[in-house]
Amino acid sequence: STAASIPSGYLLDMYPGHMLLAVCLVFEAALLVIIPFTVHFWQVLLLYASIATTYNVLNIVGNTLTVWLYEDRAGAFLNAVNASFGVGCLIAPQIMDLCTSLFHKGLYVYTLLGAWAFLVAVMCFFIKSPPNAEKKEGG
Repeated sequence: STAASIPSGYLLDMYPGHMLLAVCLVFEAALLVIIPFTVHFWQVLLLYASIATTYNVLNIVGNTLTVWLYEDRAGAFLNAVNASFGVGCLIAPQIMDLCTSLFHKGLYVYTLLGAWAFLVAVMCFFIKSPPNAEKKEGG
């Protein structure tokens, strides 16, 4: 969305990309863990809007970092990222079924996804970001 893409560009100019990924993932993990505890529709709406914003920032920053890292060869890697969305859509019902059968509550899927996002965030804190392509060229 435009609401997330404009600030993402400015944030990438000011901060290392992997740090942005890590911070967004921590924020998203916290939001996902909170969802099962909401009782009002407006709370769910606010949480999902916030998750969508962090997702859009993650998507934009991740795609930009891929282009900076692989430059002319980025096309195949971007296609692989988009293919992983399809894989995620394929396995999401199985994850939900697993949570329902193990814990007898489907809402635990949010806790599981939040934990996964947090683990990925921890890894992102230790990855070096590729240099900003515009700053590298002097633009």
